[in-house]
Amino acid sequence: PQDKDEIRMIAHRLRGGCGSMGFKRLSAVLEQLYRAAERDDGGAVKRHEEEAQAENARIAEAVAQRYPEI
Repeated sequence: PQDKDEIRMIAHRLRGGCGSMGFKRLSAVLEQLYRAAERDDGGAVKRHEEEAQAENARIAEAVAQRYPEI
């Protein structure tokens, strides 16, 4: 498993990128993931990581439908 500092760093970087691209929901979930790692709350980290993965899959599906050539 990743340590909390690595999780925080990854969540922080992804959150910023998602926010600048307009993926507000994913950015918000990543903010929650960042905060959970900061608190060292393993249960919340797992929950928010799963939420982030689900939201990412939703975005990927929407992009694939809109831009099938990608």
